[in-house]
Amino acid sequence: ILHQNLENIRLNDVRMKNEDVVVFVNHDDTIERALSILNKNKRSTLPIIQKQQNKIYGLLELKDIFAALLNAKQGVNAPVTEVATDDIEQTLALTVAEVCKHKPSSSVNTMKKYQPVSTAMEIMAKGAHEVLVLSGENEYNHDHPAGILSRVTQSSIVEKVCSIMEQAKKNDDEVSTNINDVISSNLESLGMFSVVDESDVDQLNPYLYSVSESDSVAHATSLLIIYNLQAVPVIDDSQVLVDNFSIKDLSSTNPSNWTDIFNMSIKSFKEKSKTPKMIARDATLFEVVNTLVSEKIRRLWIVNDNKQPIGVISQTDVLKFLVGDMLMKQTKYNFFTPSEIAQHNGMDDCWVSLLGRVYNLTPLIEKEANNPLIAPLVRVFGQDISHWFNASTYDVKTHIHPVTATRAYYTPQGRFLHVPTSYTGSFESKPWWKDNQYVIGLVSQKTRKIRLVNMLTHQDHTLEVCQEETMNQILKRYEAINAHAVSYTWKRLGIPLDMTKTLSENGIEDEDASFENLGIAEKYYPVIHLYFNDDLRF
Repeated sequence: ILHQNLENIRLNDVRMKNEDVVVFVNHDDTIERALSILNKNKRSTLPIIQKQQNKIYGLLELKDIFAALLNAKQGVNAPVTEVATDDIEQTLALTVAEVCKHKPSSSVNTMKKYQPVSTAMEIMAKGAHEVLVLSGENEYNHDHPAGILSRVTQSSIVEKVCSIMEQAKKNDDEVSTNINDVISSNLESLGMFSVVDESDVDQLNPYLYSVSESDSVAHATSLLIIYNLQAVPVIDDSQVLVDNFSIKDLSSTNPSNWTDIFNMSIKSFKEKSKTPKMIARDATLFEVVNTLVSEKIRRLWIVNDNKQPIGVISQTDVLKFLVGDMLMKQTKYNFFTPSEIAQHNGMDDCWVSLLGRVYNLTPLIEKEANNPLIAPLVRVFGQDISHWFNASTYDVKTHIHPVTATRAYYTPQGRFLHVPTSYTGSFESKPWWKDNQYVIGLVSQKTRKIRLVNMLTHQDHTLEVCQEETMNQILKRYEAINAHAVSYTWKRLGIPLDMTKTLSENGIEDEDASFENLGIAEKYYPVIHLYFNDDLRF
């Protein structure tokens, strides 16, 4: 239900609409100017624009500037203890392009405004803190350069997730009950956090870097850069959590004071800061998400009974868990080959595919059997009709009508079921192509052929499978040929295969492209040997 909710919400609905003008830096701006723009707008990241070509050059992060200052990208692998004035002046004189030359342009994430929130969520689960929302316009506009309309942040996605969770807690239907079972579970039981032996404080979490109050700001900053951390906990002599330190703490500082700031202790630098938000190890997922949203923070420190930090849970961690859970549920979908879909082309067994999904329209056609609007669909049963739809909006394509000169739905094959007579921009009820009850699986991006050799009967079968399928899913296909397929051990070159993994994950690569590049016309199909276990299962 979470995935369905987010899939039906568009980025345009959650973007930062209060940002009428896009804040950016030019690729040839100096770091001194870029810092001024970052500080003025209280931002830690900005898109880099190449004005002449009106394109996005990359993404400038506050961390990039301090990485250049501390020379971390040139091989420093130990924390720096102090910063010299000359280093600061040289860094401020660099251009944005010089500082970000080590970062590929792909480091900036962009999406169209009509794409689903669920896709942005998958990107942010990998660590991206924001996604730029594009309007699709190519002409230069100073307020919206390179077609950038606005941005979507991790915080806005987590807020949306929290609102869905809160709604589920109010409902008592079966789906909401299942959601509540998950969000009421603690972090450990969900596998989001594991505790090491607490018998020795020094061994609380060997992967959780920390700094003491007496460490210098330069030391803490270089730790963040070297280990690519967003923040580190600050502890006192008893290893009790008293503060946290992040790059954002430096965002409002004046470069003219950097020499003094970097050389002072963290305690002196953050003397007026508040105690960071912390949670116990038995906190539930909902408590985490609700606290992140209500307190408007990016992370929560997990502490033991003595308030010593033993872990951290961030917005990224929450999204990573939810995306992983959604992808796990998606694997329940079957994958289908185009030839399989083509077989379902009758009135009593009608499938179509569009934009990667497979729809079983049989119950819909039975219900609307006397509706003339099913005629265009009847003609394409068993076929792909992605060309009928806009891939960005997931709606029927539109055009300017040559006679009326108004926008109209583009249906040269004839108006079909659930398409209004005139263009409205919206639908009174959910159309069938957006109704997940008809979705039965996904279209394979690429199919493969394999040979299955039964070492007991010496039968040799060639099977067309989907590259996304696990060996267990392939086994299900083979059961149509051999009902006792589960009673065999599947091996490749004498090594048992992991049935929970795909062919590629088992080291059986798809070599079609290599053979084609070499001009070898004859197809090679990898062989998998099946060894009987003598444990027939009926």
